[in-house]
Amino acid sequence: MDNSSVTVFDPDGDVHLLVFDNHSGQSGDEATQKTFLVSSKAMSLASDVWKAMFNGHFREAQQPSGTNQQREVSFPDDDARALEILLNIAHMRYDLVPQKLSFSRLVQVTVATDKYGATKLLRPWYKAWMGDVMYLLTRPGHEEWLWIAWELGQTETFKTLVSHLVRVTWVDKDGCLRNSENKVLYPCADSVRLPADIAEHIIAFQKRATRRLCSTYYDLLEEYVSKALNSDTRCRNGDYSERVSCDAVAYGSLGFSLRKLKIPAEKNERRDHLAMSIPTLAQRVKEIHVESHRHQGSRRCANFAVDAEVFAKASKILKEFEPPLLDMYHRHLDRQAEILGVVTR
Repeated sequence: MDNSSVTVFDPDGDVHLLVFDNHSGQSGDEATQKTFLVSSKAMSLASDVWKAMFNGHFREAQQPSGTNQQREVSFPDDDARALEILLNIAHMRYDLVPQKLSFSRLVQVTVATDKYGATKLLRPWYKAWMGDVMYLLTRPGHEEWLWIAWELGQTETFKTLVSHLVRVTWVDKDGCLRNSENKVLYPCADSVRLPADIAEHIIAFQKRATRRLCSTYYDLLEEYVSKALNSDTRCRNGDYSERVSCDAVAYGSLGFSLRKLKIPAEKNERRDHLAMSIPTLAQRVKEIHVESHRHQGSRRCANFAVDAEVFAKASKILKEFEPPLLDMYHRHLDRQAEILGVVTR
């Protein structure tokens, strides 16, 4: 092996790690291969996963024929630059550990620590790294901040991001979760790293919120129909004929308003996802306008107050729109916080 092509982490190392530079613009066999000369002892102390690998429990560990040769271990799926940071830490080459990381690099580093159970290695650096990219927390295209918070035990940041994503993401007709810039985040976006099941959790909460918002006017539509079938009216002003006329005007204007706002006007059109974010749907619901019959003497009937009723219900739903975190998320975040010495309340 050409020593000039080898990055030496330990001159007395006993293992050659074969990794691929994912930033070379190539993939597969054509990707740029890098070789790291490392100490299996140092890596075993840093990670139980690496320890198991070097004890022969992983087929990746191969001992070449001959004597006095380093074993070769292939890491084909890992980001070479992220792995290099972890190896510098594991080999106590702290002067080579960067003081700042880009957002994408921090994502890759935390992907690697999660994979190899090496989160503890980041303890002296993770706060500074997070601080440098905190300004990207809620910007579109940086949804993987959720993964960073997940791996680094940042409970409050995680809760903030889940709440934010529930509000700004939406689900298209194919069931794909998209951000505010129309980028697919789930399920067909392999390049976007999110914690397990979190996208499903967000989508499920959005479904419930959509149903509640739609019920604000579905209930009204059903009330009008039910009363009509029972020779009754919602309006209570004037004689029966005048009340029927008032309800008919209100029912028709409600349906027209829904069509104009592009939200389903019939219950058989009801869908859990309407290709819009929850705040957008709530705003459209609050813009519903219902006309009523002009009663003699300018008397106002129950139909006159429909707009205000719907507005108040939609506003209440939006105000209460806070997704709860499942116990499994709390347990994981608490465990990661303990590993990193994060002080929690």
